[in-house]
Amino acid sequence: AQTDDQLSINAIIGAGDVENERVVIQHTGDIDISLAGWRLRDSNGNEYRFPALVLHPGAQINVFSGSGDDGAGELFWGRSVATWSSGEQATLVDASGAIQATYTVP
Repeated sequence: AQTDDQLSINAIIGAGDVENERVVIQHTGDIDISLAGWRLRDSNGNEYRFPALVLHPGAQINVFSGSGDDGAGELFWGRSVATWSSGEQATLVDASGAIQATYTVP
């Protein structure tokens, strides 16, 4: 059965500061979603690949650009330079390659 995955990019915080910048993703649907195979992409073609992680309805996750240890609600891309800048578009793509959400950095 096909479902609307209903993930949204709520915000990009700290754009331009690799240590602090993060993408806030919210699950607004009503079924669990596996993020295995999902990708977060910037305007320059850089991609973050999500681990095999299940998001529950109402859950929020932060994808930090810098390095750190993945934990509850926190994932780390491991980049050494900032990913996001004003006017850049973030795109959330599911495992089949379909765009599920976009967000333009203010």
